[in-house]
Amino acid sequence: MASGQLIQQTRKFEHWYLIDAEAAATNNGVWIDSGAFDTGSIDVVISNTATVQIRGSDAPTRPADTAHGNQIGTDITASSIYSIQQPPRWLKARVSAYTNGQVDVWALLRFAHGIGS
Repeated sequence: MASGQLIQQTRKFEHWYLIDAEAAATNNGVWIDSGAFDTGSIDVVISNTATVQIRGSDAPTRPADTAHGNQIGTDITASSIYSIQQPPRWLKARVSAYTNGQVDVWALLRFAHGIGS
C-alpha cells in the first residue's frame, strides 16, 4: 500500500496508512481529510532511528504535501500509539529526520456520531 491510502472503512471508522514502510529517507507525508472524525489513534512504528511528526491543518482546501501545517504534539522518536481528539480538517505524518530502519504510521479515525458510510 502507499502512504495516504485508505486501508479499511466501516460505518464507525476509517483506517489509513499515513506512512507506509518508509525505509530510505525523510518523507513529507500525504494529507488525508480528517474533518468527519471526532477521535482516533495514531500508531507509529520506528524500527531503528527516525523522527516522525504528526501534522495538522484547518486550511479550507487540501494543502500541498510539501506544506507542513502545524505540528500536533512533539517529535516522535520511538514506537508508540497516540490518541487524537478532535482532529483538524487535514492530517498527515511526516518523517522529518531519518538515519536507518523502517517507519510505518497508521491512523484509525472514528466518525463523529457514526455518520460514516
